[in-house]
Amino acid sequence: MKKQLTFNEKIFRKNDIRGIYKKDFDPDFIKALAFSFVRLYLHTKRKKEQSKKKLIVALGHDCRLSSPEIARHLADSLALAGAEVRFLGMLPSPVCFFTSHFFDDVQGCIMVTASHNPPAFNGFKMLLKRENICDKKILQLKNIMKKNSHKTFLAQKGKVIPFDIKHHYISFFQQNSPFSALGSNKQTSSFIKNIAIDCGNGVSGPIAKKMFKALKLPIKVNWMYTKPDGRFPNHPPDPGVEKNLKELQKKIKEKKCDFGAAFDGDGDRLFIIGKSGRILHGDELMFIFISDLLKEQIKKPLSSLPGKKVSIVADVKCSDWFFDFLKQKNIKRTIWKSGHSLIRQKTLEKKALFGGELSGHFFFCDNFFPIDDGLYALLRLINICAKYGKTPEELAPKRNSLETNEIRIAIAEMVTAKKHLERLKNHYRNKKSASCSFTDGVRVSFPGKAWGLARLSNTQSEWTFRFGGKTKKDLKTIQNDFYQLLNIL
Repeated sequence: MKKQLTFNEKIFRKNDIRGIYKKDFDPDFIKALAFSFVRLYLHTKRKKEQSKKKLIVALGHDCRLSSPEIARHLADSLALAGAEVRFLGMLPSPVCFFTSHFFDDVQGCIMVTASHNPPAFNGFKMLLKRENICDKKILQLKNIMKKNSHKTFLAQKGKVIPFDIKHHYISFFQQNSPFSALGSNKQTSSFIKNIAIDCGNGVSGPIAKKMFKALKLPIKVNWMYTKPDGRFPNHPPDPGVEKNLKELQKKIKEKKCDFGAAFDGDGDRLFIIGKSGRILHGDELMFIFISDLLKEQIKKPLSSLPGKKVSIVADVKCSDWFFDFLKQKNIKRTIWKSGHSLIRQKTLEKKALFGGELSGHFFFCDNFFPIDDGLYALLRLINICAKYGKTPEELAPKRNSLETNEIRIAIAEMVTAKKHLERLKNHYRNKKSASCSFTDGVRVSFPGKAWGLARLSNTQSEWTFRFGGKTKKDLKTIQNDFYQLLNIL
C-alpha cells in the first residue's frame, strides 16, 4: 500500500514554504515537492514543448544546520523527476535568483531558507520562469502535492551538476551596475569614509566582502559576524527586531562610523542605522531610492512606459507621509500586501520602476532585472550618498509626524485572532472620516492626523502593527483604539 504523504499544511504561506524540518515536513515531503515543482512547470508549457526542453533548476541553500541535508534531498529528487539541477551550494537568496536572469535556459530557482526565522525553521523560496511561486501559485503547488501527482512522469532521469554562480554575480555587477565606478569616484571617500556592516552570521558575509574588494571601494568597513553559522550565536538573523541591532549601534558609536548596515539571514533585506544611532525605517530608505530615481528619470526616461506616470509599488506597512510624498510627485502608486514575493510579483505586473516594503525588501527595476538584494541596495545607497555628498540620515525625509517601528505580538489562537480582525474591519468600515484599506489586514487613515495598520504575519503566528500620528496624543489614541478592538490590552 502506498504511503500517504503527511505534512503540516500551515507551512504553505503566501510568500513561500516555511516550517520546522522533521516536525512540519520530512524527506518524503521534499521528494513530493520536487516532483510537484516539475509538474507545475509542465502545466505552464504547451504539450508540443514538453519533450523538447528539459527543466533546468538552480538550487541553493542558506547556512541553517538542516539546509545542506534538505538541499541534497531536493536536488536528488528533482533529478529523479527529470530535471537538470545546477547545485549552487551555500549563498544568499538574491544570488540564487540571479541565476535565472543571467542564464536564459534556467527556468526554475529554489532557495532552501527560512530567511529571518529562528534556527529550527527552514523552507523554500521558489521562482518558475522568473516569477515567484506565491499566493495562488503556491496553493496550486500544494494541490498538486495533495493529489499524489508526485510520481515519476518523465522518460529519463535528470542530473545534478555543481555550479559556481558567485563569480558571475560579482563580475556582472562590477561591470554593469550603477555603482561600478564607485572605486574611482573621489566623492565616495569624501563623504562616506567609514561604515559598519553586520551580516548576522547569515550567508551574506563572504560574498559581501568579496564584492567590496572587487569594487575597490575607498571605504573602511568594520565587518561584524561575517562567518555563516546556522546557530546564529550572536543574535537572531532578523534585523527587523530592534534589539538585534543593538550591537551594530554600539559599533557605529565606537568606530565613529558614517552609518551602519545589517542583512537578514538569507541576504535579501537591508536595514540602515544612521551616525546618530537612529534606525532608518524602510519607507525612509524607499524615499531616498525613489527621490534619486526621479532625478535620473529627468535625465533619461527609465520607466517602462515613457511619457506616463512613474509607477511605484509599496506595502501597507508604509507611512501616510510616504504615500503623500508619492502623490505630491505625481507618482502612480499601488499599496499592496506585505511579503517579498507578493511585492515582487505586483511590481512586475504593474511594470513599476520600483517596489518596496517596510521590512527592508527593495526592488529596483530600472536596470537589468527586478533586483531584490540587500547587498545591491547597500551599494546603491553608497552611490547615492557619494552623488549628493550626504549621509543616509541627511538624505532621509524631514517628517512632521511620528511613526512606530513595526510591532509584533504573538498570537495564541489564530481563529480567534481572525474574528477580532473582522471586528476591527467592521468598526472602521463605515466611518466617514476614515480612509480604509482591507488589501492586507486593516489599514485605517485619518488624513493629516493619524493612521494605523493591523495584519496577520505571513511568516509567523503573530500580529504585525504599525501606527503614525501628527502628535504623540494622536499616535497613542489610534494605537489604543486598535488594541482595545482586537482585545490585546
